[in-house]
Amino acid sequence: MHHTRSRSCGRVAIACLLLLALSILPTGRATAATAFDCTGFTCTEVSFTGGGGLILHGTVIGPTTPQSQTPGIVLVAGAGAGPRTEYQSEARAFAAAGITTLVYDKRTIGYSFAHRDIALLADDALGAIETLRRTAGVRADRVGLWGFSEGAWAAPLAASRSRSVAFLVTLGASGFSPLRSQTWSLATTLRHRGVTGSLAETITGPPARLLGETGVFPEAGFDPLPALRALRIPVLALWGQRDVQVPPAESAAVLRNTDGLALGHPRFPPRWRTQRPLDK
Repeated sequence: MHHTRSRSCGRVAIACLLLLALSILPTGRATAATAFDCTGFTCTEVSFTGGGGLILHGTVIGPTTPQSQTPGIVLVAGAGAGPRTEYQSEARAFAAAGITTLVYDKRTIGYSFAHRDIALLADDALGAIETLRRTAGVRADRVGLWGFSEGAWAAPLAASRSRSVAFLVTLGASGFSPLRSQTWSLATTLRHRGVTGSLAETITGPPARLLGETGVFPEAGFDPLPALRALRIPVLALWGQRDVQVPPAESAAVLRNTDGLALGHPRFPPRWRTQRPLDK
């Protein structure tokens, strides 16, 4: 009876993990579905070369009042199709603060449910960095990256590869691999819906490893820590207390406690605000 129940839980767990894999399928929204809202700001349409030579398109948004030598920031999207309009609120907020911002449509070539390459997304971000550094009125030595969710894996990798990145901001960064983060998310969601016991425990065990080994879950084992260890720039890492996509307190602890991690800068040491884990 015990073995029958275990096999049943295992099958259900695998089914849940497959649904989880499907849940990260890009939304399929057109990358230019709506016009970018430039009301109250100055906008310039730009094109640049991303990873693998792909031409990407974006918008540079800045204050209407002429300013010389403003800092700049490139927004790196989270998982999914990532049209630039999805991040126009953030872009407008940065521009209102006097920070010239480049936000671009995420690639749809070389990025899909079956194939994701974080290194390629990092190359896209570096192409955007170089474009913004060459923009008139922007201080080339004060251009940085902002990465959200999946972008918080790509942005640190990009920053670790180039001295052109002056600073890094991450929002909802996971200190764990994509597969481990997603299984945590599913298990946490189940617990908060009252599902406990063997099913919730099984989800993070062998079925998760099987999903990674079969290649169904792209970039399952990507390790974010080597790139983070290589950084020698100011870093601001932010998490939401009730984030259900990545473990906020645990991710902050990983970054804080990893041996050899050298985040920040002598003049700007990293600061941590660790929130309690969601499931406590």
